[in-house]
Amino acid sequence: MADSQFALPSPPFDSISKVRYSPTNPTQLLVSSWDTNVKLYDVGDDALGGRRSEQKCKFDHRAAVLTCCFSDAEHGFSGGLDTAVRYLDFSSEKSIVIGAHSDAISSMVYAQELNALISASWDRTLRLFDPRAATPQQASHETPDRIYHTDLVKNTLVVSMASRLFHIYDIRNMQEPMQRRESSLKYMTRSLACMVNGEGYAAASVEGRIGVEYFDPSPEAQEKKYAFKCHRQTIDGVDHVWPVNALAFHPT
Repeated sequence: MADSQFALPSPPFDSISKVRYSPTNPTQLLVSSWDTNVKLYDVGDDALGGRRSEQKCKFDHRAAVLTCCFSDAEHGFSGGLDTAVRYLDFSSEKSIVIGAHSDAISSMVYAQELNALISASWDRTLRLFDPRAATPQQASHETPDRIYHTDLVKNTLVVSMASRLFHIYDIRNMQEPMQRRESSLKYMTRSLACMVNGEGYAAASVEGRIGVEYFDPSPEAQEKKYAFKCHRQTIDGVDHVWPVNALAFHPT
């Protein structure tokens, strides 16, 4: 395995908050960090002895960056503790503030179906932005508690909040959630990922458990949901448990 792993140049000097691969280029990687920067890397193919990985561009922020995402091969978005929603242009290495929340921006996803960014915040709102419009902010939707995580598959948006609340939306009609749920896990949600096939999602907690849920509310589908323990170890007779900070489903 050692031969297939390599470190990227100019890594962040504080905790990484989000890592995203480009939807169109498998060698492009967007990384946000608590060091107040977002960096775009071309990861190259060092493991195969080919061209070197390199940092393509860097975007400075006024505070820790908690989230980022691509919109296409040349553009992306970022947000964090400075509450600003930034539109990133990779070719010019310039960013434009296209809107803001009233508290930290915790998560964002790009909805290809709507050509819009959906940003989420501790201010208890979801906001939609179209950077091409004269007025980029298109809509704002309130939620009952602080939003920690979001993920999107096809037209289904999953929103994880404080108090172990989940809302599930159809992004074509965001006025009301399709479903309101409580987490099947006892403790705070730490990460979230939707299944690639659109059937459901996995959520993980600070207490080292993962719950697998299905969107279909029928009893038959709900019987398939399950949870399991992970990321725990007994050291000198003491149980150590770690939060599950990141989840992803393999594309196939």
